[in-house]
Amino acid sequence: MRPDSEGKSIRRKAIVVGPQRLYRDVLASFLSATGLAVVAEGSDLAGVWKTIDLEAQPEILVYCFSRPEGFEHDLKFARRIRDRLPEIKIVGLAESVSPRIFLRTIPVVVDCILLNDASSELLRRAIEFVLLGQQIFPLGLVQAAVLAAVQELPQNEVSSAPGYPWPQRPERTRRRGAGTLSERDHQIVKCLVQGLSNRAAALQLNVTEGTVKARVQSLLKSGSDEPDPGGDVGAIG
Repeated sequence: MRPDSEGKSIRRKAIVVGPQRLYRDVLASFLSATGLAVVAEGSDLAGVWKTIDLEAQPEILVYCFSRPEGFEHDLKFARRIRDRLPEIKIVGLAESVSPRIFLRTIPVVVDCILLNDASSELLRRAIEFVLLGQQIFPLGLVQAAVLAAVQELPQNEVSSAPGYPWPQRPERTRRRGAGTLSERDHQIVKCLVQGLSNRAAALQLNVTEGTVKARVQSLLKSGSDEPDPGGDVGAIG
């Protein structure tokens, strides 16, 4: 909840999207229990985009993404919804996400990705952080995306990382003006591939957590043709 102009608490408004009615009903009940008011629902983003009530001013959309082959179609309509409602926060639940799609569009369009088997407590906390302006993504996905973006990373720093080999890096053309990694960038990437969180990396390198987040954001942008999404990147393992 948040206070209105008179200091009274009002419920934040949410949209629930998912292919199955039972799924939507359960998610709507959960969101209501956390203090959100569900003002609309739909089976897919395309339908929600066509019927969305701008006057309702929803603040968050929680969506169950399609299987990987349908991601780009879903993200196209997620972007259209954000164009209509620039301040809306979008939380996606998915079975899996490829680093290629993550690099291309997700940090720009979606504020949070959680796996479908995430606990209700994790979802509740993620929604709280997203409404505060944070971005939340699984740590393993951030690691893989950073490695996909950083072509200068020495092989010996990757081969010992948890879960190696990583998914194949997407083919891309180096952007004009892109420079080489700084020594600090190499240190941060090395911490990430070792499985450290943003906070743990900051403590190990004796820098602020904000510095780590800013450098991760910069590295992600180096592998994407999308504009700067702004906000913070949070990693949940």
